[in-house]
Amino acid sequence: MQLSKNKLALSVLFFFLLGSWFFLRGIDPPAVVPETGNESVFSAQRAFKHLGKIAEVPHSAGTPANDKVFDYLMSYCEDLGLDPVEQIGTGLQYYKDKLIAGSAKNLLVRLKGTGAGKTVLIAGHYDSQPNTPGAADNGSAVAAMLETIRLLQEGPPLKNDILFLFSDLEEPGQLGAEMFMHHNGDVGDLGLILNFDARGNTGINFTYENSGANGWLMHEFAKAVRLPMANSMAYEVYRQMPNNSDFTVLKSNGAPGLNTAFFSGYSYYHSMADVPENFDLRSLQHEGDLMFGMARHFGNLDLSIRQKDHVVFFNLLPGRLIIYSGICDNIFLGITLVLFIVFISVGIRKRRLFLRPLLSGIGRLTGAVLLVMLLVWGLQWLVFAVYPYYANYYGSIFYNSNYYLITVIGLVLLAFVLFFGKAFNRGKEESLLAGALVVWILLMIAVKVVLPSAAYILYIPLLGTFVVYIVLFVAGIDYQSGALSYTISCVLMLILPVALWVPFVYILFVIFGLGMTYPSALFASFFIPLLVPWIGRIGAHSRRLLFIAAIMLVIAGLLAGQFTSLYNKRYPLQTQLMYAIDKDGGKALWVATQKHKDAWNGTYLSAGKKASFTEFYPRSGFYVWKSAAPMLQMATCQLSVLHDEIKQDKRYIRVLVTPGVATNSFDLFLPAHAMLDLLAERAIVRKMGNEMISFYAPPAEGVLVTFSCDAGQEARLTLIDRKIGLPETLLRKKLPSNMIYAPGYMSNTTQIKQTIVL
Repeated sequence: MQLSKNKLALSVLFFFLLGSWFFLRGIDPPAVVPETGNESVFSAQRAFKHLGKIAEVPHSAGTPANDKVFDYLMSYCEDLGLDPVEQIGTGLQYYKDKLIAGSAKNLLVRLKGTGAGKTVLIAGHYDSQPNTPGAADNGSAVAAMLETIRLLQEGPPLKNDILFLFSDLEEPGQLGAEMFMHHNGDVGDLGLILNFDARGNTGINFTYENSGANGWLMHEFAKAVRLPMANSMAYEVYRQMPNNSDFTVLKSNGAPGLNTAFFSGYSYYHSMADVPENFDLRSLQHEGDLMFGMARHFGNLDLSIRQKDHVVFFNLLPGRLIIYSGICDNIFLGITLVLFIVFISVGIRKRRLFLRPLLSGIGRLTGAVLLVMLLVWGLQWLVFAVYPYYANYYGSIFYNSNYYLITVIGLVLLAFVLFFGKAFNRGKEESLLAGALVVWILLMIAVKVVLPSAAYILYIPLLGTFVVYIVLFVAGIDYQSGALSYTISCVLMLILPVALWVPFVYILFVIFGLGMTYPSALFASFFIPLLVPWIGRIGAHSRRLLFIAAIMLVIAGLLAGQFTSLYNKRYPLQTQLMYAIDKDGGKALWVATQKHKDAWNGTYLSAGKKASFTEFYPRSGFYVWKSAAPMLQMATCQLSVLHDEIKQDKRYIRVLVTPGVATNSFDLFLPAHAMLDLLAERAIVRKMGNEMISFYAPPAEGVLVTFSCDAGQEARLTLIDRKIGLPETLLRKKLPSNMIYAPGYMSNTTQIKQTIVL
């Protein structure tokens, strides 16, 4: 008898693993359409030819390489018989305590429609960060846009215009998109905005952000493409985070829109390893399928429709989008609460649920989840202690990060066995389950309050669970009287949780990695209540084996991480170094901001601990590694006073900042409480809070800055010139072939600071 019980329990495990595999396969990107395939469909291989031109070298705004990419885009569109338009201007972004600006150069390509309807805007930025060729971010979108332009140009005409925006200066702060909206945002012909971006080099494209009232939009999106991947939980979470993309700026005119990106391979994001050879062509295929499919679909729709309803949406089956209204969302949540009450009352009446073990279930699940969080914290501490260089990557995500998900799953299973493994002396498994589900009901209500469109992630599985158990209670079926029926019912009950939760466990770990493992671990913990009925069905020996299996998963993940922890040419280590000249202090420094030094930059940075970077930022509390460096005389930005007069109690000053040789950007610090009036050709809307100005890709003729301060105030200006690259003559030890410069504007740069007193 015990053998049959174990076999039935193993059958549940088998279906759980099979379902997990099936639904994880559903978030794989599609197969690549070959170059020789149908000429009327999108082919990643055809688009990939563009990627080699776009992502040949780093091409941040203001560099000759950026101009070369722009010229390639312009020439290709002209060769198709189109009339691309160059748009040059200054973009502005206001932040809490600074102003970011830059001279952007966008490319606009319009495909005329046959009607007079609104325009579909398809956007992707063509600039890269300074230390990456940007194959995935965002060369993939640009390549897809070029291939989509060709397909639309050669295909049947659409009713609506399609406007392609190749934006510049997205990386420093969406400045090209802001400049576009400054010149075009008041034009009411924008009917739909589709933005494409990336934060990795592989994975399926998720449509993770949309604009406000999204009912009509999401229904049409589901019709437009073959493999729509989107969910309202991702949208809710994204809204709570300090994220920005071109879409943030473009949607400001109120037009509906969708923001799409792929997320896997985060260790390649903004990295010198983000080259075409490391890019997953399947991601490009899906990106192109989405872009071309939406262009054709929305290009023939009436875009004047504006629905105000808000919908809940998610993938239940691979490639199938479930969509329903916010009213239905509230109804489903209400039904879940009613079924929970029925589940408890029927269970008590049928003597299947008992108060004491139910309360024990609440405590045990709470304890198990808290233990999981504690164990995950311990995992992070251990891994970063053994491999400190992981922390130098975005999100502390090294190339092998996914292996540690095995360890996380093992830790969840371990917590489950420790808290529930010996809780079955009286056969009260269902009562323990009910207690655990009380916790999820409370969590569901909390999610509904904080993330209104995300509560489905709990009530959909709970609905199935309550229905199954109510039927079992009413029919009088338990494991002893009908083991097979009970097992089949529980297998059916697992379908919805596996469909919704397994992909999220993986996706959240891919996005946040070891730096923030808790969301993924929490989702994995969602399965604990559903395992409760089964641990009591197996013998004590099998429960010990389950404990051993949990330990083995933990060890397996750690060993896999160990065997793949070495960096090499294929998986290079990110390092950082900046050469800083303090002209005021008459000295130079080697500087790095990364968390840990490494063997290479450690030869330049002799300091044993970080210190405040007072030489450049005396009031910021900005801590860096720094050591003395040889002083070089280098050409730098020049500041010329064009106007300086006092009217009443105010002093009005206009200066011209002219870039030096190879200046890529500069920071200008105005006097405290100064009021900025004009920057380049742009009038400043927010007068205060602009004491720090960061200007990217300054034009050769310079940047005009007009501001005012108190008449009796000394005008002390601090100017920091930023150039890409380090002085080769000072690099006594060259960068090894198994290392690359880390992302960011303080990595692989030369910066010169000077103070001018007016």
